[in-house]
Amino acid sequence: MKTYSACFIMSLFFLTNANAQDIVKLNNYLITKVSINRQTEILSVNEDINNERYTIEATNDLRTKLAANYKFLGFGFGFSPPQSDRKSKFLEAKLNVFLSKWIFGANFSRIKGFYEQNINLENLDRDFPDLKSTSYRFSAGYLLNDRFSYKHLFQLNEWQRESSGSFIPSFTYRYNRISDFIDGDKVVQHNSDFTISPAYYYTWCVDQNWFVTPAISPKFGMRFSKDDTNKETYFTRGFNFRLQFGFTNERVAAGATFTFESNNINYRSTRSTINDRNHAQLYFAYRFNAPKFLQRTVESIEREFRL
Repeated sequence: MKTYSACFIMSLFFLTNANAQDIVKLNNYLITKVSINRQTEILSVNEDINNERYTIEATNDLRTKLAANYKFLGFGFGFSPPQSDRKSKFLEAKLNVFLSKWIFGANFSRIKGFYEQNINLENLDRDFPDLKSTSYRFSAGYLLNDRFSYKHLFQLNEWQRESSGSFIPSFTYRYNRISDFIDGDKVVQHNSDFTISPAYYYTWCVDQNWFVTPAISPKFGMRFSKDDTNKETYFTRGFNFRLQFGFTNERVAAGATFTFESNNINYRSTRSTINDRNHAQLYFAYRFNAPKFLQRTVESIEREFRL
């Protein structure tokens, strides 16, 4: 099975390099993007005291994200509208920087309120409305094949019109702070994750406007975890699968994205948590002529740093 998988990936790699590539640059436009999505973050909790394992989730029926991208810069902001009881509160901010083949990202997110899946309404002991997960994430990736457009999928200021793919190895640092109140006392867990991911993306262009892009991302790393009583180091592993399809022309980009993320760690403690995430998104973006003041500002940055 491993041999077949390796042959499949290598065949995609050689096919990628054999294809002629046609990427239209749309750097002079200001891209505005709005998306409506549902994201579920699942925590698998191991309770050694009671010898139990159960799952709780943070979920919203609706989340809204707004983004603006221009040339090598991308900004994003996401939030959850007010909803009924047993719904989580969500806040997110993103910054992306694209420098030649390098891809840098910074992300802040905060989720409050986790609730047990398929809960018996007569027993709400596993509702955690005060449980809060706060994360800071920094990443750096490198595009190996310049015939493949990563910006076509994320920055939306390029338009890929011929099928191609690429390996994009990346390094990620993520600090996650999980806090809750147990019997009136505040309990805090600090996790620092260092992860390497050899991701592979392939964009299949159905025609010049329509495309489908699957991506796989195995992950390997280390976690440094501490709470009020313990300080430990663990190995981590995970797997991401992403599927995006949509429509692009010179002014409009629209489509849908589905993401599944599974993670695992090699330990059990008094209360250990494992994060899994599922994400579904519908997005629409429009490219405007950039205002003069924005052009002057960004061009001065480009000249100063020789970008």
